[in-house]
Amino acid sequence: MLLEMLSKGPEPDVKNPVVQNIFNFITTQDQVDLAQQWLKSGFIHTPKEPTKSLNELLPNDKRMILKTLCRSTKISTDTKKELMEKVLKDDKSDIARRTRLTCEAASATLENKEKYWKILIDENTEYSIYDREAMISGFCSWDQLELCEPFSEKFYDALTTLSDKHA
Repeated sequence: MLLEMLSKGPEPDVKNPVVQNIFNFITTQDQVDLAQQWLKSGFIHTPKEPTKSLNELLPNDKRMILKTLCRSTKISTDTKKELMEKVLKDDKSDIARRTRLTCEAASATLENKEKYWKILIDENTEYSIYDREAMISGFCSWDQLELCEPFSEKFYDALTTLSDKHA
């Protein structure tokens, strides 16, 4: 629906919020495939008109799409790594580092979730609150709920300790 709205050429005061929110609704395989095409082309387009730009992607747009795709279980880990390299390249900025942390924490394996859980609850962590926030945003996503379920109860147990040390 947002893509349809965007294709009708809304006014700038409507277009910007649509663009900012469209990335949050990438859920189906077709949408995941389309979002990958957007990253390759550098602009948002409809499936029917892949050469017609509806909106150029800014660096932040590309990072948002990347994080959404990394949270998805509909593409392979290798593809996610390729996308991270394409979007982030050699960017050493804080925002790129945090995007990487989000994407890495989003990997849909129990081993990965356990690895990041240990980092997140470590009382002596060297990661900043912003880094941990980035990891948390990738840790559990809408299509990984079963994988994250074992950590739900642990979360409440760890919450008291964490709030005392890291508030």
